[in-house]
Amino acid sequence: QILDLSWTLSHELEEKGKFADCLFVRECQLEALQQTLGREHSDVATSLNNIGIVYSNLGKNKEALTKHEEALRIRVRNVGHDHTDVATSLMNIG
Repeated sequence: QILDLSWTLSHELEEKGKFADCLFVRECQLEALQQTLGREHSDVATSLNNIGIVYSNLGKNKEALTKHEEALRIRVRNVGHDHTDVATSLMNIG
């Protein structure tokens, strides 16, 4: 339930353009997900993708690319190349 609340908070912060605060919340989410679900879980990939988006919004493209590539690696390993989540990661990489 705490993660659900943090997802809502991070989304609201992002919509308000408070990207640095959003990044902090999303990095905390990522750490919690990695500890509870493991580093290769699909929710971890989603979290990495979301962090990459925030980095892009902050103009930190190198950091964004790193997060999107990590999300892509997890997604390919978990669901294969022909999945919509993989397509999302590829689109975010550009």
